[in-house]
Amino acid sequence: MERLIESRGPLTDPRTCSLFLATRRVGGDLAVRLARRELAERADVFTHDALAWALAAAGQLAEAQAELGLALSLQTQDARLYLHAASITLRAGRADEAAGWFDRAMAFKEQLLPGERAELETLENTLPARAGGRVAAAGAVADPSISLSAGKGGEAEN
Repeated sequence: MERLIESRGPLTDPRTCSLFLATRRVGGDLAVRLARRELAERADVFTHDALAWALAAAGQLAEAQAELGLALSLQTQDARLYLHAASITLRAGRADEAAGWFDRAMAFKEQLLPGERAELETLENTLPARAGGRVAAAGAVADPSISLSAGKGGEAEN
């Protein structure tokens, strides 16, 4: 299946191929190009998420956060969106916000593929000390929707 995705994905399903490459953390530039190409055809929240994920995998965190803001702007409840939001915000150094996205991803984890569930577990182990699904130091889950809502200019607000 992986070979099929790698060989035909760029032509038949660029978004899925981009997500596959970014998740594997290989072909970062190709993943970004594929997601951008797909965005020109299908500018929905899931394609903005794919581009955010690819940009993060390529080490372009500032642009990834802006795309993530667009992906989350309609407040679609989706475990993969939340998982990517948690991972990207954690890599951007915003652990409390990442914990809020993590908790949302956990609430919908049944939607995730087995590999994504494993990534969610790995993410949990990299977050600050947690107790009962909350950030222990803060005593409550951060409201992640505040700082990543997309502005009119397409940039994430902080």
